[in-house]
Amino acid sequence: MDAYLSAFREFTQVPALAYRILTSDTTGLKGKYHPFGPHKRQYLFAYEPKKGSAEKDLLIYFIHGGGWRVGNPMWRRPLVNFFTQLGYPVITPTYRLTPTHQFEHIREDVSLAFQKALSLPISQHRKILLIGESAGGNLAGLLMYDREELWRLGVEQDRFAGFLSVVGALDMDEMPHTFVLESYCGKKGSEIYTQANPVTYLRKDEETPVFILHGTNDGLVPLDVALSFGDQLNGIQKGLAQTEIIQGGTHFGLAADWYHGLDTATHRIFEWIEGLGK
Repeated sequence: MDAYLSAFREFTQVPALAYRILTSDTTGLKGKYHPFGPHKRQYLFAYEPKKGSAEKDLLIYFIHGGGWRVGNPMWRRPLVNFFTQLGYPVITPTYRLTPTHQFEHIREDVSLAFQKALSLPISQHRKILLIGESAGGNLAGLLMYDREELWRLGVEQDRFAGFLSVVGALDMDEMPHTFVLESYCGKKGSEIYTQANPVTYLRKDEETPVFILHGTNDGLVPLDVALSFGDQLNGIQKGLAQTEIIQGGTHFGLAADWYHGLDTATHRIFEWIEGLGK
């Protein structure tokens, strides 16, 4: 019951956040549409850096959240606009959703989308900063750490310059049981649940830098989910994961504002991102 009460408190923020997204100025932002399968949810958008910006070497690959149940790359156009103005090319994939589709379909879409993204001219000769928020953080973690799937796609993990998780569902063992989670990957302890947990794929030779942003008042993905994942990475290599904990930070609040509204935390994140490109 506590998990559902916390979720209810989070969802009371949605109208204000939706208004902020809908009223953000993204004039002139145009992405190229690329399907990667026959389903209407199997597509991605690729965005070139804004003209006149100092073009960056890194490609931002951003996977949206929404509890594996809702969500659309178009919701994150303000974020895309922010990065393209800084000179970053950006790719935003989507994927099929629960409850109609489950883990195996969503996981397949993550792979198909990434394969398509790497075939685009915008991706050539660039390393990738992988960013995922909430459920997208979970999917980004699977993409980053499942070496067998990367091998099947013909990709080495060192293609990724770094991984930024924003309120991501990273260690599923620390998640409360909810119908949303069960519709994605079944019950805790099941084989599919284990396959859907990024922690499952961590190895002793991890080297990719990770930045984890989370809040103390997250009502959907508890703070322990982030702390556990960061601790396990730092147990492999000290300092591999940097964790920024925002006192009073909520799930939707951080997801909406992390790239421009957190002052010191935002500064730290962008120092980290700039360092990846050097």
